[in-house]
Amino acid sequence: MRWLFLACVAVLLSSCGKGSAPSANAPEEPAGGWVQGIGYVEPAGEVRRLSFLHPGIVGEVLADVGKDVSAGEVLMRQTDREERAALAEAEATVASAKTEYQQTLAGVNPERIRALEAARAASEAAATNARRDHERLDQLLAKGVVSQLERDHGETEALRAEAHFRQAEAELANLRLFVRPEDLAVAENKVKLAETRVAAARIRLLENELHAPINGQVLEVLHREGESTYSLTPEPVLIFADSGRLRVRAEIEETYALQLRSGQEAEVFGRGLGQRKIAGRVVLVKAIMGKKTVFTKSSTERKDVDVLQVLIDLPEGTVMPVGFQVDVRINRAVGREALFRRTEPTPRNLGS
Repeated sequence: MRWLFLACVAVLLSSCGKGSAPSANAPEEPAGGWVQGIGYVEPAGEVRRLSFLHPGIVGEVLADVGKDVSAGEVLMRQTDREERAALAEAEATVASAKTEYQQTLAGVNPERIRALEAARAASEAAATNARRDHERLDQLLAKGVVSQLERDHGETEALRAEAHFRQAEAELANLRLFVRPEDLAVAENKVKLAETRVAAARIRLLENELHAPINGQVLEVLHREGESTYSLTPEPVLIFADSGRLRVRAEIEETYALQLRSGQEAEVFGRGLGQRKIAGRVVLVKAIMGKKTVFTKSSTERKDVDVLQVLIDLPEGTVMPVGFQVDVRINRAVGREALFRRTEPTPRNLGS
């Protein structure tokens, strides 16, 4: 009977132990209600790696490392001899097209038209006189005073004078109607086309300049005078950022991803800061997981875990180099309260 009693006790102890043992898959809770991770310092406006739009050679570097610049300020220029020559050619084409348009608009010189009007009048008078001579010769031929040859010669002269008159009249009409609407439209379109080419040449010339996209600071100059800005693809020539306001991009392991919320308090610390701790606040929790990119380089560190990136704003006036690696910890309390508020059942309307 004793052995049966001992067996029953063993079974009871075993079942109690199973109910109280923690699950092997349950995440290990960090101490003190804080979630810890690592990250690096970056500008609030992110780091921008600027490059030129077209291949070329660096001609002039106007930006110094650490220099504060305003939006639109020229930071670097490529050599632009070909672009300036193309612009000069386009401007000359505009001048030529405008001159041609003015000539077309003016039509024919008025003095030339008056001269042709006088020539037409003279031709008309000569044709009238020749026609009358021919009529007289016809009468004289009937009376036997002149020969048939003389009469035929008079007729030929009358026809020739009439032809000269018709030619002068046609030339005068041509000069008076020299400027047709179609000719004027063609000349005007030539001017517009030339002006469009000038605008394109100016834009192409401006694209040889690298401008600051926002107010910020030059962090690094990657290319100097005489260096090419392209290999097979555009190459960054300058690193630029608005470093007036800093933040930390931190990576938190997926175990604690659901406990992170915007607005949570955070602290930034680490070996590089000594005993200093900087207060911050979570401003963004990304909605997508990713692979770990920041490492502590310890022998026990796991490198195959998924992480969630969070952005932590630092106080205004904080000064640290961009890319500086730090440790962070985030107070989970705000996240839990927000979660509980969302999962509380909505009170029923007793009046319904």
